[in-house]
Amino acid sequence: MENINQVFIINQFMPLIISTIKAYANYPHLYEDLIEDGKEEIIRALKEFDEEDGAKLPWYLKVRLRTLFRNKQKYERRRMHADVDLEPCGYDPYAEHESKIMVEELMKKLDNDEREIIELFYFSEKTAKEISKMKSISETRVFYLKSRAIEKMRNGMQ
Repeated sequence: MENINQVFIINQFMPLIISTIKAYANYPHLYEDLIEDGKEEIIRALKEFDEEDGAKLPWYLKVRLRTLFRNKQKYERRRMHADVDLEPCGYDPYAEHESKIMVEELMKKLDNDEREIIELFYFSEKTAKEISKMKSISETRVFYLKSRAIEKMRNGMQ
C-alpha cells in the first residue's frame, strides 16, 4: 500500500520535478538520471516531512528538489570545467589514508558544537531534524553550524 501511495505522490509531483530540473540543472544528457534523483528525493522528503513544523508539503518538496538540483548543477559545472576528473577512477588506499588524516586534522580545528554536528550529519548519518532534537536547537541552527564548519574546513585546506 505504501508503494502505491508513493507512486501516486511522485506522479502528482512529476511536473515539479521536471520544472525544477529545467530551472536548476538543465542537462539533457542527464535528464533520465535527474528524473530518478528527483523521485528518490521526494521519497526521502516524504519520510522526513513533519507537518508539525508548520511547512506545507508542496513547498517542502519544492525546496528539497531545488536544493538537490542546485547541488547537481554545481557539481556538473565543476566536472565540465575542471582540469581533472572529479569522478573516482579507482581505489587508492594511500590517498584514502591521506584524506582521512586531513579530515581528522581539520575536524580538530572546529568548535565542539560544529564538530559534533559534522560527526552526527556525516558519520552517524543523522538528519537535521534528529540532530536538532538531540541538541535542543532549531534545524536552522543545525544547518548554520554545519555550513560554518564546512566553510572552516574548506579554508583550512587552502
